[in-house]
Amino acid sequence: MKHSRAGATPLDMRISFPGTVLNVQNATLGELLRVMNPGTRIEGGPVWVEEQRFDILAKANADEGPLDSAAQQQVMLALLQDRFKLAYHAQSKEVAGLALLGGKAPSRLRPSTTGTSRVHFGENGQILFEGIGMGELAKFLFTRLSVPVADRTGIVGRFDFALDPLAFADSGTSYPDRVRAAAEDLGFRFESQKAALSTVMIDHAELPGEN
Repeated sequence: MKHSRAGATPLDMRISFPGTVLNVQNATLGELLRVMNPGTRIEGGPVWVEEQRFDILAKANADEGPLDSAAQQQVMLALLQDRFKLAYHAQSKEVAGLALLGGKAPSRLRPSTTGTSRVHFGENGQILFEGIGMGELAKFLFTRLSVPVADRTGIVGRFDFALDPLAFADSGTSYPDRVRAAAEDLGFRFESQKAALSTVMIDHAELPGEN
């Protein structure tokens, strides 16, 4: 584990877990917890939880080949508990959220034929979606907007498409606002609504040293 290069941003974050090797680039502890707990808000802990970025390369002890998603989650949690001395608890509360609306499928949603399902980042900061349904998009938007997002599009199927937050960088808005603007540019709309929010409250975390 080591601190990421100076100037790294959310656009530079990469997390992959091929086989038994966890490879994290430019991720904060808060971002890692959101990846492990989709649709969950992270609260509490020291300021660096959402500011300090880390590169992590770790190999799981697995004698039976590649790990499934549940086993990967356990490996990540054990790593965070060990290196960050992480302790947290979960709770639920009602907060202001958003409904994702679409009416009919926006024209730039292409029905997917790849048979894969993933979200990754293009070289120019685009967020690329392959084989993604609207429920999965809503969960992804929550991780970037930091408010609960519920799928109310009525759009069925899996699609390939892209969001381009950097296209709205000149507006001077925050990164979450740019992601929202990119989704609206694609043809989606948002409406405010109350939502039950699962929250991970960080009770303790320590800034780790490098190894």
